[in-house]
Amino acid sequence: MTRRRRTYLAIAVLAGVLVTAGLGAHRGDRDDAREDPCSDLEDLSEFCAAECGGVAEAFADACHAACMMGVCPKELGYTKQDPIWSAPCTDMAGARFWDEIDGAEVRCEYKFHWFQDQKFDPATFYECWRAEAEQRCPEFIGTDWWPRFQVARGR
Repeated sequence: MTRRRRTYLAIAVLAGVLVTAGLGAHRGDRDDAREDPCSDLEDLSEFCAAECGGVAEAFADACHAACMMGVCPKELGYTKQDPIWSAPCTDMAGARFWDEIDGAEVRCEYKFHWFQDQKFDPATFYECWRAEAEQRCPEFIGTDWWPRFQVARGR
């Protein structure tokens, strides 16, 4: 078998495994796994309240708004006139701050697959999180945003 054929065969086998695994990941006994999270905004609000539960009271509304908008942007909408959304990304009292931080965290979770890896290295993960957040909001660079964020989220 030529090298080119082995390469194509390896790609075909890998694609088959990925498709099979992907299809299996969406199966389950629960019907609510396919439910639109935006169909019940009250449930989503409770979920977001729990997600923001440890956040300092001064920033809880902004965290909650960012969580809600992160899941259901079309259903909720927002306007630039709303102070919670017009705040710069460096303002912890603004939803954009929490949205950028959450996006950075999710990206690093995906990058490191920490939920699957038994050898999770917190220092590496947090460095990724900080760097990703600073890429999303360059105004963070050179400021003390990370320790202030840790305090605001109760860490």
